[in-house]
Amino acid sequence: MLIGIIFATIIFVIYAFLCLKASDRAIDNLNKTQLLMTEEKIEEIELKMQEMERQIQESGNEMTPSQIKKLSKSYKALNKKNEESTKIKENFESGKVSVFDVVSLAGYSAIDMLHWDVNTPVLKRLITKCQQLKKLDVAVMYSYYMVAQLIALSMIGCILGFSLLSVGIANEIGVRTVIVFLVPIALCVIVGYLPLDRVNTQVEQRRESIEADFPQVISKLALLTSAGLEVSQAWRLTMQSGNGTLYDEMQIVNRDLANNVSPSEAYHRMHVKCNNKYVTKLASAITQNMSKGNSEIVKYLKELNDESWMERKHSSRRMAEKVQSKLLVPTLLMFAGILILVIVPVMSGFNMF
Repeated sequence: MLIGIIFATIIFVIYAFLCLKASDRAIDNLNKTQLLMTEEKIEEIELKMQEMERQIQESGNEMTPSQIKKLSKSYKALNKKNEESTKIKENFESGKVSVFDVVSLAGYSAIDMLHWDVNTPVLKRLITKCQQLKKLDVAVMYSYYMVAQLIALSMIGCILGFSLLSVGIANEIGVRTVIVFLVPIALCVIVGYLPLDRVNTQVEQRRESIEADFPQVISKLALLTSAGLEVSQAWRLTMQSGNGTLYDEMQIVNRDLANNVSPSEAYHRMHVKCNNKYVTKLASAITQNMSKGNSEIVKYLKELNDESWMERKHSSRRMAEKVQSKLLVPTLLMFAGILILVIVPVMSGFNMF
């Protein structure tokens, strides 16, 4: 009992010390993280609303009343989300932070004491993943926030765990003491790890979507440029021909170019967010061949098309082998079950005889 109280007290003192030691920079980073994430959310909502407005203007006469009603309903829902996000943004701009976010201050202090920065392997890998989902400045701030939150919640879990351990020992509840000790620690760690797991899941889904869409995208680009269209025209037609992560990224590039962002910067952002070797090759080819005319890019797009489809075949073969290996254990279990069903009655018959 005494050991649990001592450990709980020590960890609580450390946690309180880290919270009190949190610098103004840590508090500013916490507030800035929430503000940047909210601003990015508002920007995404506004872009979707603009796209809906454009769709209604261009195709309004061709739409059925039910389609217009559905689109209007979606527009109203987005507008409501936009208003809610704007109110949250105003709270963050005034310096208001939720209690749950304040918990992570101890984590920020721990990161400062450990002298972790963007070159630390843990943060560097996390920032690389977050860059595929968010802008660079938001990705860096959000990575720090997730690590700080995980550290802080792990400490809170240990405080609760050791406290309940001492209570369990005092009440002599036996083996259940271990469960009472481990459950709060596990819950807090899981809650802290959920944002990291969500990022990993989203990145993996994006990777699979991009790998699945790229061969078709590059085929369309190669075909359209071979037909004599300029790369910019082929790009616009291709991005409008499908739905998916890669098509969305193409639309972002087109929007950046329309907003006077330099082509090299726009395509660089795309290859960073996609993090795919073929997208990188495509972006490099377009930027490097702008001064060489359309003939060079057509030849390269055809070569990239052949290479991507070959990789698609190899990838499909690898996935099939992976599925077969996963089915091996269930197949063996079914075979064992069939053997039992056959052998047991036979053996029972021998015994009866």
